[in-house]
Amino acid sequence: MLAHFPSRFKLSYVLMYALLLCTLELLQGSDPYCVGCIFVFILIAGDAFNRCGGLIYPSGSYIFFFSILAILAGATWKVFLWEPLDGNLLAPQLTFTVYTVGTAAIWVAALVNARIRSRRPLLKAEIPAQYQIRAAMGCLAIGIALDLMGPLLRVLGLQSILAQLNAFYALATMLAVYYRVRQTNGEKSFSGVAFSAWFIGFLIGLLSFSKEGLFTPFAAWGFGALAAGYKTSWKQIGILGTAAVALSMVLVPYSQYGRTHRDEFSNPFEVMALMVTDPQVFTEKNTLLEENEANIYKFYDQPQGLMDRLTMLTLDDPLILRSSMGHYEGWDVLKNYLVNSLPRFILPDKPTLRYGNVYGHEVGVLSPDDQTTSISFSPVAEAFHMAGWLSLVIVLPILLLILFVISDSLVGSLRNGPWALLFILLFSHAAPEGGFGATIYLASYGVAKLVFSIVMATRVAPVIGSMLMGPGKAPLQPRNNMRPSPLRRLGT
Repeated sequence: MLAHFPSRFKLSYVLMYALLLCTLELLQGSDPYCVGCIFVFILIAGDAFNRCGGLIYPSGSYIFFFSILAILAGATWKVFLWEPLDGNLLAPQLTFTVYTVGTAAIWVAALVNARIRSRRPLLKAEIPAQYQIRAAMGCLAIGIALDLMGPLLRVLGLQSILAQLNAFYALATMLAVYYRVRQTNGEKSFSGVAFSAWFIGFLIGLLSFSKEGLFTPFAAWGFGALAAGYKTSWKQIGILGTAAVALSMVLVPYSQYGRTHRDEFSNPFEVMALMVTDPQVFTEKNTLLEENEANIYKFYDQPQGLMDRLTMLTLDDPLILRSSMGHYEGWDVLKNYLVNSLPRFILPDKPTLRYGNVYGHEVGVLSPDDQTTSISFSPVAEAFHMAGWLSLVIVLPILLLILFVISDSLVGSLRNGPWALLFILLFSHAAPEGGFGATIYLASYGVAKLVFSIVMATRVAPVIGSMLMGPGKAPLQPRNNMRPSPLRRLGT
């Protein structure tokens, strides 16, 4: 079986999924209004996804990850738990209405974007076959060099901007996997360069207790393989899926414990040692932490580990309720996000925005003295919290339209090469939980990161990689002559 990114979902399949999910939710005793909202949500999201061209376009990937990771994964899991959809929510009807209206706003942005985006990518970047693996090696070397030069960059005042532009470990992983799959006609994805880039990226996430840092290397590997047309089987998919679930059951508690109990140990290796030498104590402390969190807000009746983090409804719901009571944040949010998108060499005294921390205090999940922890909210919840329905139906689609047009026009689809993977990787995290501000950040720093990465990967990295790996005895030629991967429609 050839794995690939779908370019569209057959609407009959989308309708069947919506009918099945909503029927089971009604049988569970869910509020019919909420069930109706999620039914409409699925149909709108499915049509918006298709209009953007599916997962092979950055805009389609944004809609996909927002829909799945903000609401649908959690709603589907509730069916398996046989719990009502609206159970444990404070304002279920209002929350599901906000999500449905917000998705309709996203649909408008998708519709207009499909009509006005450039038909050909503005960034036409190709790497000759003999330099493709060397380009990945060069990206890995650049990433290591930037980390080693951290103290010097800090003195020069460049560390902050270069840290935001540094996506070279993920880029090296994706390029190495992508080109390896293409060169072996879909049979292999492993190479020394790919593993090295994956390992260093994973190690950085491990030492920083960052969930994003821990899972990004795996996502980069998977996205690269899928985009190139990796050949797999249902057995392999089952094994990989089981391994992913098992791994997440270890990494998520590790990350959570490390960030919460950071003051109790001197280095991350003590947390790893505790997990291995005394797993019972580690599990008890993490379970207590999850129960304390669930005592404030919860979406499921009992803590569900990883699944608790695959829905944004849990904290979006109290924020939306607070907004409906007249506690809107105001238009200064939009102004501050726009101003903050300017680099520091233009606006050196710009403030550091921590709206995730502000909202966390507003909904009561942070202690009064915690001024650093940032809580994630979905873009529709933060848009509604800014100025109500006006900011949700006017401002959000305008900003998303700008983001969609820029990202799709710059790199096109995966049919034009691997560069859309950079946006897809960014959107996989930012779309569901980046909040309203992520749309502005991605349209500014996200674009700068992509352009910088492509220029370095095509102009500088092949030279560095050739210096490190040597010219080789013969050019690395792909077996399939680098034909576009077969990106098919799902269900056709």
